Amino acid sequence: MDLSKLSFEEVLQNNSSSSILSLEGIAELYEHMKLEKLLSQNCDLEKIKYREEINQYYLVIKRKQFTANSREALLLKLYDYFFGAQNRTLTESYREWMLWRKEIQTNSKTLRENANEWKNYIANSELADMRTRDITIEYLEKFLYSITADFAITSKRLTNIIVVLNGIFKRSVSLKLIPHNPLADVDLKPFRKRCMPKNSTKDNYTLEERRKILDYLAEREDIYALAIQLDFYLCVRIGELLAIKYSDIQNGFLHINRSMRGTYEMDDDMNFSVGKITNEERISRVIGQQAFGKFL
Repeated sequence: MDLSKLSFEEVLQNNSSSSILSLEGIAELYEHMKLEKLLSQNCDLEKIKYREEINQYYLVIKRKQFTANSREALLLKLYDYFFGAQNRTLTESYREWMLWRKEIQTNSKTLRENANEWKNYIANSELADMRTRDITIEYLEKFLYSITADFAITSKRLTNIIVVLNGIFKRSVSLKLIPHNPLADVDLKPFRKRCMPKNSTKDNYTLEERRKILDYLAEREDIYALAIQLDFYLCVRIGELLAIKYSDIQNGFLHINRSMRGTYEMDDDMNFSVGKITNEERISRVIGQQAFGKFL
């Protein structure tokens, strides 16, 4: 017997006058009951009607008519309407986008940077819990006004955030979950004007601050104090500092010719861990012993 063409009541009525349901039948009935219970929380299934002349079950929800040739098929249509992929929240769409990009081997550094922008600016916003298909220009503009208030972010940061949102929406369009990328209709010029000016003073150490820090660290001999002093004296990037070897010192000069970089691996729970460590070749620079002699 095909239970999908019968209502729950019809299945029970049929079973009362026949043999006991098989295990497969019980499992099918159980799934049917779960489906009906879930859908009942979103619509009134008692309003499902049947047009006998054309063998059609139908239900009208908010002036939208759903039809199918069997009750079970109609329930599945309703499930897709209320709980299908097109109902993903922006957070769920973000997760699918990130895992897809991992699958197509997007650079792990890029994935980690995107994850940081999401965590710091989007994850706790109103957009995160909205269905992706419900996000309009108005919601996007409201979000952009909030993150650019009081010149809180740089234009580069804004670009990075836009890259994440744009990627999510484009992926959703590709999957046919939304018909159009709403971000494409947003004029970003007003928001760039609200970003931190390019000539903003950076919080770099002054020469006096550097001197005070070095004087303080000079009295300490732990590995961290020595590492900070060495970096201050050499003025090199962290990756270049980590890649230095004793063999790089030749004839009293330190040759900086490589940089250490760690890759990150993302798991299915969106967590990042340090993966492979690599050394990248750099254009050789020479530093005199005056800068590092005290560390030999």
